[in-house]
Formats: sequence, structure tokens, C-alpha cells
Amino acid sequence: MKKVEFENIGYFKEYYCNNDFIGSIVTQDADQDFGFMSRVFHVAKSDFKIGKKWIKKGSEYYTVLMPLCGKLK
Repeated sequence: MKKVEFENIGYFKEYYCNNDFIGSIVTQDADQDFGFMSRVFHVAKSDFKIGKKWIKKGSEYYTVLMPLCGKLK
């Protein structure tokens, strides 16, 4: 049998604050585990913008990292 090789083309990180979806960014690096169990909780050290929405300094938020669809080599 042939071994199938799969190329990962990146990840997207979703941001949630008060269980509301804030936005997402595309990244090449997996700086945390990925999948639905990859939730990481943070406290904002400064104001920052994700898409059109802001997360204020001191707000609690969490991120979830998910893989983008890849392609076969």
C-alpha cells in the first residue's frame, strides 16, 4: 500500500470573550494544542483588536486553535 502524505497549510485561532465569538486569525505556527480541547484562558494585558472588535485590558478571554484544511502531496 502507498503511504499517503498530507501537507498542513496552517491553523486558525478563534478568540472568545464572555462566550461570544470575537474573531479569528490565520497563523502558520501551532503555539498550543489544536482541536476543541485546546481551549486556553487568558487575561488581556493591553487593548487589542481582532477583526472589527476590541478586547479591553483586563478582560478574560480564551482561544481555540483549529487546523486549516490541507492538501495531499
